[in-house]
Amino acid sequence: MDPSDLDPGVQEAIELFESSEVGQQLRDPMECGGRCRRAAQRFLSALRTKERKGQLLEWAWEGGWHHAVQLDGTDIVIDWTAAQFEDDPDAARRVPFPRIETRAATEERWGEPAVIDMDKGHDLYFHNVPPLVPWSVAQGRIPDRGSEQERLNRH
Repeated sequence: MDPSDLDPGVQEAIELFESSEVGQQLRDPMECGGRCRRAAQRFLSALRTKERKGQLLEWAWEGGWHHAVQLDGTDIVIDWTAAQFEDDPDAARRVPFPRIETRAATEERWGEPAVIDMDKGHDLYFHNVPPLVPWSVAQGRIPDRGSEQERLNRH
């Protein structure tokens, strides 16, 4: 799906995310592995700056997790770290950034996700998800792996 098919506020949030430090960081397929929850939550913060909302989708399997965002009131899912699942670097670079597809397409790939409402404290608690941070914080780079900053700041 092409971003131009989406609501103008969502298009603006995508552009905001893509042009941010975190968006530039995650464009590199080598940087997106293991950062899906933080990427999705940061995109939710970008959406809110454009007065749009979404839900955090969470898939879990033995030894792994994956997260993406479903736009409120639609069946559209936006995945900023889809490239991490490609073993071949060339194939990873061909994965759309972000991958935008229907919920049915994501469920075909991953199965049915848990849906986390970021405005419900019990959802955050049950899924061990921190609350959203303001876009002024969310737009920065995700701390480097293994850094002390990464251990202290899990958003």
